[in-house]
Amino acid sequence: MAIFPIPNTVCFPESTTPLHIFEPRYRQMAKDCTQKSLPMAVSLPESILSEGPMRQQSLAEALNSNQATFQPKSVFCGGPVRISQMLPDGRLMITVKTRNRYRLVKLQQELPYFVGQVEALQDQAPKDMHLNKALFKELWSLSEKVLGERINLLRSHIPDEIFASQDLSRLSFYTLHWLTLEPEAAQWCLETTDPFARCETIIDRLQSHYELHSSITDNP
Repeated sequence: MAIFPIPNTVCFPESTTPLHIFEPRYRQMAKDCTQKSLPMAVSLPESILSEGPMRQQSLAEALNSNQATFQPKSVFCGGPVRISQMLPDGRLMITVKTRNRYRLVKLQQELPYFVGQVEALQDQAPKDMHLNKALFKELWSLSEKVLGERINLLRSHIPDEIFASQDLSRLSFYTLHWLTLEPEAAQWCLETTDPFARCETIIDRLQSHYELHSSITDNP
């Protein structure tokens, strides 16, 4: 799987991520992914590996440069890539269907872009179905309070089977599609395999949003 580290960006399962690609090596990565049916992951960076001096480069040099290379986190989401537009100057508009969550097993390539061996990462099965049901209900109820009329748009994107089975893991990730968190907090929600812990974290944040909105409405 090709890995695209992007600062301040955390993607969650079952989402579609539009990207504007301007750096030459990542343009090449996107083209390689589409031509070779190679899935792409979008990852929050861990750190900068190196930062070389900036100078004018040929395309070949840029593709093999290690300037400002970001080390990806070990957990990310990914899936198939589609190039939606190729601009006259070579920039690309792409979409990545980040269908699933993965853990990095081994980096197989670092230049000109990251390619890694990955394994699927699944949540733990809930052991307390009463707690699962209670958290599912509370999460959706708070989402309705925070979103108001916009909840209908969110509901239209959530598969019916999630509600039929009260799949807390999937509902928590759908909630994270629209809930704004700091990058590291979002990454923690992505990495944890405990759906109860993730859901409780999201509920705390939703409750804070709701209380803040209520206080502003009550005190204009």
